[in-house]
Parts: sequence; structure tokens; C-alpha cells
Amino acid sequence: MRKLIIIIIPLIILLCFAFSCKQQPVEEPEEQLTREEAKTLLDNVLTIWNGGKLDLIEKHYASDVILKTSVMPQPSKGYEGIRTWLNSSLTSAPDHHLAFNEFYVEGNVIFTRWTATGTNTGPLSTPSGEIPATGRSFSISGLSFYRIENGLITEQEVVFNALDMLMQMGFTMVPPSEEE
Repeated sequence: MRKLIIIIIPLIILLCFAFSCKQQPVEEPEEQLTREEAKTLLDNVLTIWNGGKLDLIEKHYASDVILKTSVMPQPSKGYEGIRTWLNSSLTSAPDHHLAFNEFYVEGNVIFTRWTATGTNTGPLSTPSGEIPATGRSFSISGLSFYRIENGLITEQEVVFNALDMLMQMGFTMVPPSEEE
């Protein structure tokens, strides 16, 4: 009898635990973007970036938007963060052109794969100062995601290989000297 109790009690505890840990339904985001809504918003983003239409930023981005990129050490915030990044890109490569190769929508998030091209004819702004133009062209690919709330972009994250872009523009890597 004792052996039976030793087997049954843990089994009952295990079953109770299993039934108490019912899987909770995954909450869907409040906003479900359609593919058409996402395409319209991305077309507007292209109008802003390819046309330098800074006046449209407030129409398509939330006032507290957060922008993260693989080339900025800290996120930028708000309209001014978007304007600063856009101005920097268009100053360093006035012929900058962005194209979305494909995009996916999941709930209120848009994922994109893109290509950007341009020619470095203006100074390149970096956290440590400006770098003179090289006059050389670049073509890079990257990934972005946009979080959308109430039809506005509230978060944008951009990832690309900055080293590849810089090397196409004529920059080289110089290893640190032994004295450093």
C-alpha cells in the first residue's frame, strides 16, 4: 500500500499542476494592419525619404517616435530625431534613394527588406564629427521594422552593414597602433 501511495501522490500533484498551467491565449495586438494599409504607409515613408519631404514627418510618425539604427549609439526620439537622421542622410548623399524590396505585416508591425543607393557628395555626420565627402557611390541592403499605433509610426528600427557602405564610399579600416 505504501508503494502505491508513493506513486499516486506525485502523479496527482503532477496532474493538478498540469491542469492549473493551462496555456493562456496569446493576446493579439489591438491594431491589425492590413497589407494595403501597410503598403500605403510605406509608400508615404518613401515619399519622405526619397523626396526629402520633411513636412510629412508629422503626418506619418508619432510625436514620441523612437528611432534605432545600427549606426547610432543611442536611440533618437521624436520628430527631431527623424528630421536629424533624414537631413544627415540627404546631406551626405543628396541623390539618396530608398526602395522596399519586400515587406511583411504581423499585427501592428511592418517588417521590410530594403535597398538604398546614393553618392557621397556631402559631409558624413558621425558621433565624433563630420567626415568629408568621397564622391563615391554605395548600394546597401538592410532590414527595418515599424511599429504602428493609430496609423502612425511609433517605433522604427533600421539595421544595415555600415562597414560595407563606408568601404564602398572609399573608407578603409586602419587597425589601432600598438601605442594605443
